[in-house]
Amino acid sequence: MIDSDLIVSLIPQTDMALARLDRRWVAFTRGLPWPAAGESPTGKRLLWRALERNALRKADAVWATTPVLRDQIDLPGIQLVPAGVAPQPRTWTGEGDRAHVVWAARFDVDKRPGLFVDVLRSSEFHGVMYGSGPLIEQIRSRAPSNIEVRGWSDPSELWSNALAYVGTSSREAFGRSAVEAAMNGVPVLLSREFGCAELLVQDDEFARLFIMDTDDPQKWRDALALLRSDQDLRRAYSQHLVTSSAALTIEASAMAVRQRLHALT
Repeated sequence: MIDSDLIVSLIPQTDMALARLDRRWVAFTRGLPWPAAGESPTGKRLLWRALERNALRKADAVWATTPVLRDQIDLPGIQLVPAGVAPQPRTWTGEGDRAHVVWAARFDVDKRPGLFVDVLRSSEFHGVMYGSGPLIEQIRSRAPSNIEVRGWSDPSELWSNALAYVGTSSREAFGRSAVEAAMNGVPVLLSREFGCAELLVQDDEFARLFIMDTDDPQKWRDALALLRSDQDLRRAYSQHLVTSSAALTIEASAMAVRQRLHALT
């Protein structure tokens, strides 16, 4: 590090250390760099936030992986450098009837698994929830008969016969499962706070229909019903997602990093 022309920091502790040195550095934020409300005592959270924001102001550049994260950090001049996942082949074009709905995340408060349960309760859909976490047994005990609660599975299993991926998180820095669903051509229904939502759903009409800014289960259920009933809409949305997700591969992310670095040197 001593001989480096430029240092890229990936964690807040390094940001704070580099802010005290006479070095050129970049802060690459891939998640909220301080505890969110409810994750730690208020005093500790506010102190951490103040220290980190002060450090970020001293960086030569600050990168964020999603528009949501950029807005949460809320400092001028933050540049977007999207994260990436391994590319996956398209497995569905949106043609044919499906009623299988997928939720895949950590079973924790900020992922809102209970909202997914409420959306599918007494509905025409069959849901499968993949993941692990402290709320899994609670969710399993309250899930109706049309929802299966499973652990993590092979990614290829998640999208087989899936009508949609539903992302209910109230806080999601990126959202790998949503990107993988999109690459497969599986429509996504995402909360407004979902990190990759704006990167995947770039059409205003699709965003109006399938980016949710409500906790009302009926509104989510209506969006799923629309997807199931309108094959032409489903096909167009599937194609849109396949196209937009092509920019969210590991290779594309590496190229974006390279371009930002080149601009700094």
